[in-house]
Parts: sequence; structure tokens; C-alpha cells
Amino acid sequence: MTERSGTPEADYHSSRWPGWIWSVPIAAIGIAIWLGIRSFASTGPEVTVVFPQVANIKAGDTMVKFQNLVVGQVEAVKLEKDLRHIRVKLNLHADMAGHLGKGTRFWISGGKPSLSNLSSIRSIISGPSIGIQPAPGRAHSTYQGLAEKPVLSFGEEGTSYVLHTDKLGSVQRGTPIYYLGQEVGTVRDTHMVKGQSFDITAFIDKPYNEFVHAGTRFWSAGAVSLETGGTGPSLQFQSIPSLIEGAIDFATPQGAAQGPVSKSGDGFTLYSGKNAALYARGPDTVLYRLRFPSSSGSLAAHAAVTFQGTRIGSVVRSTLLYNPSTGDAGIDAVIGIDPSRITLAAKDKWTNPRAQMDAMLNRLLSQGMRATLVSSPPVIGSDTVALRLAHDTPATLGSGTIPEIPTTAGGGVSGIMAKANDIVNKINQMPLPRIASNLDETASHVAALTSSPALGETLDNAARTTQHLDHMTHDMEYRIPAMLTQLRLALDKTTDALTSTQRLLASGSSSLSSPEAAGLPRTLYEVQRAARSLRALTDFLDRHPAALISGRGARN
Repeated sequence: MTERSGTPEADYHSSRWPGWIWSVPIAAIGIAIWLGIRSFASTGPEVTVVFPQVANIKAGDTMVKFQNLVVGQVEAVKLEKDLRHIRVKLNLHADMAGHLGKGTRFWISGGKPSLSNLSSIRSIISGPSIGIQPAPGRAHSTYQGLAEKPVLSFGEEGTSYVLHTDKLGSVQRGTPIYYLGQEVGTVRDTHMVKGQSFDITAFIDKPYNEFVHAGTRFWSAGAVSLETGGTGPSLQFQSIPSLIEGAIDFATPQGAAQGPVSKSGDGFTLYSGKNAALYARGPDTVLYRLRFPSSSGSLAAHAAVTFQGTRIGSVVRSTLLYNPSTGDAGIDAVIGIDPSRITLAAKDKWTNPRAQMDAMLNRLLSQGMRATLVSSPPVIGSDTVALRLAHDTPATLGSGTIPEIPTTAGGGVSGIMAKANDIVNKINQMPLPRIASNLDETASHVAALTSSPALGETLDNAARTTQHLDHMTHDMEYRIPAMLTQLRLALDKTTDALTSTQRLLASGSSSLSSPEAAGLPRTLYEVQRAARSLRALTDFLDRHPAALISGRGARN
């Protein structure tokens, strides 16, 4: 059997590329290489920071934040040998490369939650974080961390001022600063000066720093204050968090707002309250001295000075003064009156505050004005100075560099108590035992007089005389009408006789020419007058019969 001719034989050729099954491990290797390159490219610098406090920092959990944006993570935490510091290794993002030069600052944020920064309260649950304030330059291996956030943060614009105060109160780092009720800054630092006072670093954000001038007044607004005014007392406070964290407020008087804006580092006084700040002594304030007896009350610095119910100044200082020679104690105070609080009429201006204020007060003193202590609010409030028209004798200002204003007893509770004490002292000075003895002696004489027999006999005689007068008056009441009737009859007859005589004279009878009848007309005239008088007497007795006993002057 022969093989078929013309059939080709198969040729075997090997490929240069592996089979498709090898594409899987090759792809895995490529992905691994790509991830490695990406991880290497995204890895940022590693730095070490030493913090001066032990905080709840955890490796792999605590984040590094720049303006609340995560830029790294804590890789390791180690406690130092002194047990007061911790060494923290940070793994930062590559974006931070070139921003870790000299001046870069790290701090622990959220270690102390604050009501003034509500976002910090979340650290109670999530734990603290590490803040960073970058600076351009090459990275250093080790940095010294801060216990708190620095005064100026990265990118912040504003101005720092220094506030001086004797008492820090509730002011602390993070205390908000307000202007017209809006938060415009914060307290960045507090520092004790020689154990006697405090310096507070206050940072005001831009553009609100343009409202701070040389005459701007700062005051502590964290505490609750009782303010008095025309509508009555009112309770005021800045906000609920400020009761714990404290608060600072500021305002600029109208005149001071025209001056230049204050520069960074300028110093201001931090007053205890709003009234103390707004009515503090200014460049035009005029000073006067007051002296009160110790029984009038007490007077504190920054207390109000009012005139006609309007506040015009404050107490600059107040001390207790004792005179060893007389043993008297009292209050020696200096007050400051602000001319800008008093508007002059006729468009006049305060060109010479001292001379103009002295002239005004001298005129008011001549009208009876005096300085007195009053309580505001009444009874429960502290003492303040009031200039009032007391209707006293005229007075003038005292001489000296600081003229003295005459004073009078206070009108409040202290003044009433002082007057009551004066009354009690005057009563104690009265000779009460001698007065009581004289009264006892007088009473004895009166008792002896009333029991005397002569007095009883005199009273009996007076009673009998009165009875006789009553009987006479009773008899006259019956006799007078009969007498008056007889008088009227006699008067009528006399009138008739006069009439007949007048007729006889008119007839011209010859008997009338005799010498005996020459005086008859004169006689008739006298008889007519007597009749007229008799008629007047009868009429008077008819109206006033008692005149026969008591006389003519007893009639009503």
C-alpha cells in the first residue's frame, strides 16, 4: 500500500509573547507599581512637635487641621521623661511642603472647650486636634509646640490693643469683644503685671478696628448689671455665654470719634462697667471737692454725679478722712463734671470749662443748691452724689486748686438715719429728770388748789350770783314789755300836746304876745327832741331788752 502523495506536513512556530493568561498578573503588577508611585508622590513631610502639656492626643486618630481643613495626621505619640511634655510625630500632606519654614506654629486645639467658641464643644466627643499656622520655607525636623492658639492666626487682619485693668474678673483667652452688640474681636492673651494689675491683649478684626480711637472706652460687659434711668431700673447683660466666659464692649464718644484711628499696641483702660467707662474723666472734665460727715453714708469711685436727675459726671476718688484734734470722721471725695453733658443755651460753647463751670455753680449755689448723697435705686442701691436746690442760705464755691462745693444732709436712707440720730441726741441732751420733777410739782399744786375749801366757797358764791342774775333777767323779760307800753302811751300824749300847741301858735292868739309866752317856742323844740329820743329808746329796748341789764355794748 502506497502513501497518498501531495499531503503537506504541519510546521510548529513558537510565539514571542506569553499567553493571554499572563495578562492578569501583569496588570496586577502595573496597578501595584502605580499605587506605589502615587503613594510616594502624595506623601508629605514628616515632622516632630514637642508640646508643653499632656493632652488626649492619639496616634492614627488625631488630625492636623489648617483653618478646619485636614492637612495631616498624628503618626506617633511619646511621653517625655519629665512627664510634662509629649513628643508627637506628624505625617503631613504633600500640599504642606514648602510651608513649614521658620516661624511655623503648632498648638493643641479643643483641649479646653469654651462657650465663646461653640465649635470647640465638639472636641468633648471627637477629641482635640492639632492646629497649624504655616510659614514659607523648608521643613525642620523638630518644632516647639504651643499650649494655646497664638494671638494672630494665619491670614487674620486686624489690630491688637492692650487693655489695662486692676481686676481680671471673668475675662480670659477667647473672651469675645463686642461693638454695638456685634462680635468684632476676641481676647488673645492675659498677663499679670508685677502682681498688681493685668494687661489684656485684645484683637479687633478688620474693618471694625477703624472704630477704635484715642478716646475709645472699653469696659467689662460679662457680669449682670443693674442700670437706672428715666424708665426705672433694668437688668442688663451681654449674652448667656458671657456670664461664664466674660465679655468686653467698647464705644467711642462723639467728640473722640473725630480723632485719628488708634495704632497697634496702643493702651486703654478697661473699666468695670458701662457707666464707669462712658462717664470716666476726660480731658475737659472739671474737678471739685466734697466733704460729707461719716454718718451721711459711703461713696465709691466711679459713682454717679447728677444734676436735676441727669448724670453729668462721676466720682474720681473717695477716701475716709479723720481729724485727730476733733475726733470727727467724714468722706473726702473729688468729683469730675463733664461739660459736654451740659448744653449751653443761646448757642454758647465751652471755651473755658473751668471758669464757665465755676460761674455756673456759684450762681446755682446762691440760689440754694447743695451737694447731697442719695441712694440709686432707693434703699437697695449704692450712694451717688446729687446736686439739688435745697433752699438753703446762699453759698459760694470754696477756694483752692480744686474748689469745694458745700454739702447738706442726704435725702436717702442714710440722710434720714443721720437726722434721726441728731433728734435722738438732742432728746438725750434735754434735762428730762428736771422737767419731770417740775411737772410733778405743778401737778401737786393743782391738786392742792382743787382740794382747798376757799376754792369751793368761791365757786358756790359764783353759782349763787349767777342764779340771781338769771332771776333778774327772767323778771325783766316780763316787766320790759309793760314799761315799753307805758312809754309809748306817754309818748303819744306828748305828741298830741305838741300838735295842739303848734296849732295854737299858728292861729296867732293874743295870749301868745304876753311876756310869759316868749320862751314857749324854745320849750316846744326841746320837748319835741325829748319825744324823739324817747321814741328811739323804746324802739331800741324793744329790739334789745337785755340791754337794761348788760348795757348797750352787749347787743349783737
